[in-house]
Amino acid sequence: MPKINKKIKIPNCDTLLIYQYDNSTNWFVKFYVGTHYSKSGMYDKTLKIKNQKEAIKKSKELWRSFDFNEKKVIKDYDFDKDIAQPFFKLRKKKYERSGKVEYANKEHNQYRNKILPIFKDLDYRNNEHIDNAIEDLVSNLKRDKFTETTISKYLNVLSQMCKRAFNNRVLPIMPEFPSMSRINEERPTYFAKDLKKIDDEYNAEYQRTENKEVDEERDIISMWRSAGFRPGLELLKVKWFQVRLSDNKNYDVKDLVITLNETKTKKRHHIQCNPYFVNNIFITRVMPRYQNRKSDDYLFFSNEKNRNKLYERIRRRFKRISIKCGTYYFNGKERPLYAIRHFFANDRDQKDIPIKLITSNMNSSPDMFHKNYKSNNIENIIAEGEKLFKDQYTKLKVKKSSKWEI
Repeated sequence: MPKINKKIKIPNCDTLLIYQYDNSTNWFVKFYVGTHYSKSGMYDKTLKIKNQKEAIKKSKELWRSFDFNEKKVIKDYDFDKDIAQPFFKLRKKKYERSGKVEYANKEHNQYRNKILPIFKDLDYRNNEHIDNAIEDLVSNLKRDKFTETTISKYLNVLSQMCKRAFNNRVLPIMPEFPSMSRINEERPTYFAKDLKKIDDEYNAEYQRTENKEVDEERDIISMWRSAGFRPGLELLKVKWFQVRLSDNKNYDVKDLVITLNETKTKKRHHIQCNPYFVNNIFITRVMPRYQNRKSDDYLFFSNEKNRNKLYERIRRRFKRISIKCGTYYFNGKERPLYAIRHFFANDRDQKDIPIKLITSNMNSSPDMFHKNYKSNNIENIIAEGEKLFKDQYTKLKVKKSSKWEI
């Protein structure tokens, strides 16, 4: 188990303190709230800040702005207790039979040092949270200069752990684990022409089958595309009270802003949708679908309570339709739903929108944009080249040239 190697009590702030684990450079914050908030009564969270002065400043802001009367549902799930410990108990017996107890101890230590800090407070019933945690684990291991072989071993143990929990119906959905080739490869994006084919096929399938699920899922895909939402439960958990539709002051159109709660990176985030989607799809198709909606109803599929199951259905249908359209694979690589988020990032970037503005709407950062979203495929390289050599392209439009002009 990681040990706390540094702890700083913040003066004149009651129980407020910040601390660091010996295996992490990030600072954590902790202060007493009350047993109405959690079993221990403590607010305990990572600040994701490495600088000590910045961590002290941020912790004070959190403490001063915290609503001490806020009640938090005490969690009835515990990844370590419900999934990891039963797995390692059987694992140890297996190694004891083969006389390799040291392997069991080594795996358990690896789990407690690297996996547990990420998964300990995880709501494992939420498939999107698990996928994000796996991604964070891989990023941390790569940051710490672990080899591909070692990272594969960590993922293999975690995968077996989750598989056992899934077979015993503790995990509702078996998460997907990336292979090392997938970890190190660039994630391909979709292009506008691909998404047009997919949208047309959704419409065609709806016309053939009159299956209203297909028609509504089509609008979800369009909304993911419109603002760079993280495909998954982020949008599927949005309710009508989180929707703000207003008149634009400068144009004769409506603006749509969605307030997301408890996102991957922050407690609350506002995301604005593409005005074309708002005025041509949201107002004309999404809003009329539920005439008698209540503020606490889900935006999509309001009667479906199991949102994980809903997402799985959408994901499977999207994959089937994308394969049918011949768009799911690009240069031999898969383009799952998440590639739609990549499309938004690259589409806005190619239209010369500042990266800071793009990532702000996506609830991401410029660093993450360059690391995960900016595509290096040939079409994007050529698009960047047109900006780089704009003067030359302009001349070539006017007259054909057989030589370079400097």
